[in-house]
Amino acid sequence: MSEAIAKYLPEGLTLLCSRGFSEKQLSRPENNDRVVVAHGSPEHHVAFPGLCVTADGELFCVFRQGLTHAADTGGDARLVAMKSSDEGVSWTEPWVIQDDPEYDDRNSGAETGPDGRIAVCWDKYLPVPGVERHFGAYLALSDDGGKTFGPAITLGHIENVHTRSRPLWVDDSHIIVPISKSTGDADAASYVVHVDLDSGEQEMVAISPPGDRGPADETAITRNADGRLVALIRDCEIPWLWQTESDDGGYTWADLHISAIPSQSTPCDLIRIADGALVCSFSFRQRRNERLAISRDGGATWDVENSMDVFAATPEVVDRSYPATVQMPSGNLGTAIYETSAYPDGGRIYFITNTMEQFSAPRDACLCADGTSEAAFVEMSVPEGPEWTVSARYRFTGRFSPRPHKIGWRVIAGDNSLDLKLLHGHVAEAMG
Repeated sequence: MSEAIAKYLPEGLTLLCSRGFSEKQLSRPENNDRVVVAHGSPEHHVAFPGLCVTADGELFCVFRQGLTHAADTGGDARLVAMKSSDEGVSWTEPWVIQDDPEYDDRNSGAETGPDGRIAVCWDKYLPVPGVERHFGAYLALSDDGGKTFGPAITLGHIENVHTRSRPLWVDDSHIIVPISKSTGDADAASYVVHVDLDSGEQEMVAISPPGDRGPADETAITRNADGRLVALIRDCEIPWLWQTESDDGGYTWADLHISAIPSQSTPCDLIRIADGALVCSFSFRQRRNERLAISRDGGATWDVENSMDVFAATPEVVDRSYPATVQMPSGNLGTAIYETSAYPDGGRIYFITNTMEQFSAPRDACLCADGTSEAAFVEMSVPEGPEWTVSARYRFTGRFSPRPHKIGWRVIAGDNSLDLKLLHGHVAEAMG
């Protein structure tokens, strides 16, 4: 790789040695500035949005509104909803759709069915002495565009389960809801609940190994173009999403495998878009950076290295995450995320628009740490003379190993040399 690296060096620098680099054609997607504050609260902790497109082509967003991140008392938090009729440019004021005075209503997802009804799922939370726990997962339907909802349907047959992602409609009478139990009991797992809306009958199916607390957290599912179901699961312990598929409509599931998509203490969202591709919105929570990755082969591979920014990294932000994404009637992608603090600082729900053209950003030759050694390393001699300047452009691709993962310089003045260290997951695009 010496010749490949040498061409990146500006005039005056000489390559002495190198290791651990590959050269790739990668994109640098533009910084996305199509950002709207859909709802700003001067005092409420607003979080965990769910998003869908209604039968009328409007955007319907449901989220939690409370005072703290997790309620200490039941009256702290409720579910509210708001709408946009102009693809997220402007939004209505939120209205309450669920408010149990005894519990914290949270972790909502929403989806429109083939008959136009909107399904919302959520769970109820409240700490009890010695343990924080959830008190059931629920589903409710609206036949008036989300203004009002019918009676809540309790999901599943085990305790301490929670929700997060949108339900999946099979037809007018059959809906599948992903739920999870991430405590360390024998029945800890990610599940789907098949609900017959006509008879009220349910069937609960584990999609991760029961008793394994790792892949037993918030789960997103969608239907692939070939009819298979694809699921991505947040892990409680490692910073990657697990993936599995079902060939029979969600009654049996393939063995889990770790996907190429990172997930740092936050769930993803997963949709199929009009051209049949799958799109996953996910977060680097450590960096406060949300992105979109596409799969054009039904989830067999994910182009994470060329993923595009939803919201550029702002590591100084305390809490921002939980993307929910839809494809709007225009074909653009819309994503809701939260950025929030507890009372009295308040927070906001952002709505961000991405175009499909952003997935086709131009690609440039880059040096990439290949992960075969602890760090990619270049040693260079510097020009003669008392003053010189060297700079590097770099970006984080989404491939990372355990911390640290960073870029850095080391100057050795006595020997007049300069080192560039590039830990796994970064690319250096130019030096000069």
